[in-house]
Amino acid sequence: MSIKAFYYFCLFNWLKEIFMKKLLWLLFCSFGVIITSTAQQQVWEKPGGYQIRQIVSIANKIFYVPHGETLYVTSGNQNSALALGEFSNISNLTVFGNKVIFSCVIDGNFNIWITDGTVDGTSKISDFSGGNFTIFKNNLYFTRGGSIYYLDPTQTSAIELLTIPQNPPIYRDILFLKSVGDKLIYYFYGQLGISDGSSSAINFLSGVESAYPTVEVVNNKLFFLNITTDTGYELWSTDGTDANTGLLKDINAGTSNSFEEENHNLIPSFTSSNGKLYFVANKGTGKSVWVTDGTLNGTAELNIGANYYNPVSLKSIDGNVYFSNNYANGFYFSDGLNNTVQNIGGSQNPYDSYSFTKFNDSVYFVAYDDVHGYELWKTGNTASSTVRVTDICEGDCSAFNHFTGLTACGNILFFSASTIDYGFYENGNPYGPEYQLWKLEGSSAPTSILSNNINSVKFYPNPCQDYIYIELEEPVSSIKIASATGNIVLASWKKEKNNVIVNTQDLNPGIYMVLIDGRESIKIIKQ
Repeated sequence: MSIKAFYYFCLFNWLKEIFMKKLLWLLFCSFGVIITSTAQQQVWEKPGGYQIRQIVSIANKIFYVPHGETLYVTSGNQNSALALGEFSNISNLTVFGNKVIFSCVIDGNFNIWITDGTVDGTSKISDFSGGNFTIFKNNLYFTRGGSIYYLDPTQTSAIELLTIPQNPPIYRDILFLKSVGDKLIYYFYGQLGISDGSSSAINFLSGVESAYPTVEVVNNKLFFLNITTDTGYELWSTDGTDANTGLLKDINAGTSNSFEEENHNLIPSFTSSNGKLYFVANKGTGKSVWVTDGTLNGTAELNIGANYYNPVSLKSIDGNVYFSNNYANGFYFSDGLNNTVQNIGGSQNPYDSYSFTKFNDSVYFVAYDDVHGYELWKTGNTASSTVRVTDICEGDCSAFNHFTGLTACGNILFFSASTIDYGFYENGNPYGPEYQLWKLEGSSAPTSILSNNINSVKFYPNPCQDYIYIELEEPVSSIKIASATGNIVLASWKKEKNNVIVNTQDLNPGIYMVLIDGRESIKIIKQ
């Protein structure tokens, strides 16, 4: 396998996933299902819908991004959302203390921004973009091409840590950063670099020249795949020192790979909890789930039987392991011990399960059954406790797709779902036409929705010159205007019948956000 293939790995997986999900619509049969009673509400709504692609939580606040554009925040106790600014291409949403840092594009320029969940507390900290954010020694480290930068909680701009010398015209990127004990480990073109977080020196581990950029950190060890002519692709580990870097176990003995290639790309599956790493490997008889505590003797196969190979969507929570098999063979559970895997799909038999999340003493997930499509499920780790929670998209249509995730915040579970069936493409759009933000809490029956329809506010003219008129029926106490660069000022405005008239005479030409009491925000263009 060539190193160049690493850089196309993410793109390949995305295209493969879209193809496989489209194929699933051919697999209709018939099963019954039990529905539990829960309170679900739609939190955020936007005409046309946007898939919620990124979501993180801090205390009682949820930050989320609909399909890469605009960052929103909502409290678990509110059925409304606030837009924190007009961004595009948002990525790397990362919790940093009591704030969130993210990369984005403003007016065609790449930036890094930080927010505390308020419009006034949202500001730019870098004039260039970054990726692979990680927290190390209480600082935020991130990559930009072949360089690493860092930011401490008191800084307002990023500082360069190190840059790997390269020979143009070929440039390669650092593909990950991981905090491992007292070391920062990064990946560069098959090698693993080591840093103390303060020195600009370039140091690589010896004996690692063909590593793969999918890794997991457990018990201050980095687990990764590395290939040699003697073993093929096998599982290695390191604590960041040459002395403790090496092969963990040759699972598929000899030169054959334990981690299989598809179209010249490895697709390893790692997950960890309670001090153990769980992964999918092939000892030569087919794919199965394995577990390791980081020692040779503590590395063993979870026997799932000869008829149930190809486990997918592997997830470990509290030392328990959940996964599906081959998109059509049920839903599986293990307590992480050898020979303990069991099918807990029960008579309802959901499959293609994913997005496993601990919530209210159960594990919630999205799964498919042939009567209801992709819907929300939960399990208590037995066949009888595995039940469908609700049917948001009624009938055999799907409320979820594989871009959907679940996020627990306190006693509330947030997720992105749609009440409208869209298949996998709608007018060439693979993200769905009516995806909105929902929440689930309590034990009462489903309730009616209460939404914050940000784009339902009527305003004109747009583009504007001297004034913009906004139709509002509710009282207004504050109107602010935010520029594309994050500068926020109080606007000059007045109320006239059912209109709010905002003075835009002093604005320079450009794109702005008008913020109304933190309840709505609208995008305007000043000519």
